[in-house]
Amino acid sequence: MPRDFYATSAQVLPIILLAFLWDSRFLENIATESRSVRRLDPEKGVLFWTRRRVRIYSLFVATTITINIGICLLVLVGLVGDSPLVRGLVLGGTTLALATLLTRAYVEIIKATGRLPSPDGTHADQPTGRLPSADSIKTDE
Repeated sequence: MPRDFYATSAQVLPIILLAFLWDSRFLENIATESRSVRRLDPEKGVLFWTRRRVRIYSLFVATTITINIGICLLVLVGLVGDSPLVRGLVLGGTTLALATLLTRAYVEIIKATGRLPSPDGTHADQPTGRLPSADSIKTDE
């Protein structure tokens, strides 16, 4: 039974890592976004997730996932024994990865479908992201 846990984790964690870093253009978005603190840019500034904090957290999560993959492989080849501590490390790393991925999904969904206040004070469903212009849509004519 524990062997299945490590084998499954070793297969799932790289997919989570790929989804975390390269899916939905995360790195490109971070590189192009202005992430100054709110006190310097009250209109578009961020409360907590400055570029430096995003970099540190992203590197921490990527490192944690990679270490967990390595631990799983070491257990599978028999170089590290199964123990509650090792299972806890892998489970903790997997939980961190999944929670981070869920948070990213939540933020992206809200950003793409967020509600903007209308001039009359009510909320209207309007996308907050940029939509393609009519000129950029190619048709087969």
